[in-house]
Amino acid sequence: STILGGFGKRSRRGFGSIKILNGEKITLQYIKMLLNSIVKNSFFVVQNNKIINRKSGGKYPWIKEIEIGGLNNNVNDLLKKIGQASHKHKDPSIGNARPRMASPVFVSVVEIDTKYYPIITTLNSAYPNNYPRYNPNKINEFKNDIIKTLRR
Repeated sequence: STILGGFGKRSRRGFGSIKILNGEKITLQYIKMLLNSIVKNSFFVVQNNKIINRKSGGKYPWIKEIEIGGLNNNVNDLLKKIGQASHKHKDPSIGNARPRMASPVFVSVVEIDTKYYPIITTLNSAYPNNYPRYNPNKINEFKNDIIKTLRR
C-alpha cells in the first residue's frame, strides 16, 4: 500500500505518497513478487515494462496493470506534472464528482536513488450502470501524459 497508494486527500494523484526507509529497491519485479505473495492464485506477470494482471472479468475494481514512469529530479515538479495531466484530461473515464466515481487510475510517487518516479496503477473499471459513457482511450491518454518521459 505504501508503494501503490498514499494517504489523505488527492492520494490517487501522487499526494500523500510516503517513503519506507531502509526498504528494498522498488522495481517491477519487486512489486510483482509482493503482489504474488499477497494475492492467492495471482496472475501477475512482467511484460513490456509493466506488471500485467492476466485475470479477466469481475464487476469490481482489481489491479489491472502497474507501470513505473520516467524519472524526475524534483518531487514538486513531478506532482505538478501529475496535476497538470489531471486537469488536461478531465473526463468521467478517470473519475467524476457528480455522479461520484473514484478514478480507476492511482498515481503514487516513489524515490529511488534520489530520483522520483510515478507509479501508475490501473484498476479494472467497474462503472455503475447510470454512469456516463467512459472511454478507455481517455485513461491511456492521461497515463501516457505522465509516463511519456524516460522509462525505467
